[in-house]
Amino acid sequence: MKLYIPEGVKTKSEIFNGFGAAQFIQTALVTAVAGVISFIAYTVHQNLPFLITSILIVCAATVTVLTKDSTNQSVVDYAKNMIAFSRTQKKYSYQSREELFK
Repeated sequence: MKLYIPEGVKTKSEIFNGFGAAQFIQTALVTAVAGVISFIAYTVHQNLPFLITSILIVCAATVTVLTKDSTNQSVVDYAKNMIAFSRTQKKYSYQSREELFK
C-alpha cells in the first residue's frame, strides 16, 4: 500500500508564501526592538527621516531573512545549519616535511 502525499500542501496557514504567523511574530518583535532603539536615537539627534527609514529597513530585512523558500528553509535556518555543521567538523593540524625541518 502506498500513501501519496500531495505536493505543496502546507501544514500551517501562511500570510504569504513562506511567511506564516510565527515569522510575523518574530518580525513584530524585532521591529519593536528596532523601533525603541531608533526612538532613543531620535531623542538624541531629532532626525525624523532616520527614525522612519531605520524602522522600515529593519522590518523589510527581517521579513526577507525569515521568509522560507521552496525547501522550507529560511536564511536564518541556513545559517543555523552551517554553524551546526562547522561545529561537528574535526580539525587536524598538518605540517609538511619541509616545515618540520626548517
